[in-house]
Amino acid sequence: MPDTFINVARIIKPFGLRGRIVIESLTDFPDRFAPGSILLLDNQPFEVTASRPQKHRWVLKLKGVDSPEDAETLRGALLQIPESDLHPLPEGQHYRFQVIGLLAVTLGGEELGKVTDVLETGSNDVYLVKGPAGERLVPALPQFIAEIDLESGRIIVEDMEVV
Repeated sequence: MPDTFINVARIIKPFGLRGRIVIESLTDFPDRFAPGSILLLDNQPFEVTASRPQKHRWVLKLKGVDSPEDAETLRGALLQIPESDLHPLPEGQHYRFQVIGLLAVTLGGEELGKVTDVLETGSNDVYLVKGPAGERLVPALPQFIAEIDLESGRIIVEDMEVV
């Protein structure tokens, strides 16, 4: 089975005269951008030769991207890693992409719909669930989420009024 790829950064713009790029990180693991790391761009591997944080973003130098013109052609592109390279998470934690597409069901068996997005609110994530009754927002907190079962493709939501 071919590996699937996970987005870890979005290229924002060129930086400087040597082909460096500014990226927006889409990962909680900044070691992805360490020199020597391999990131995929349109299924092509690129080695990170230099990196440094800058405000809420990163400045990277990718091997083979050597001019501002080269870097400009990458604007808006996504940098990825194979799913097999994901860091393991502690028991009970999930990557956001794993939750998207799960069927949300209450403890009582009512199907609410599918999780279509994970919204970041600052204090906790919120799952956007779209179903026959419309959109619902479900806070990703233990008092609202009874279980996330990736194998069955379900997220079990407590039987209570969902926002």
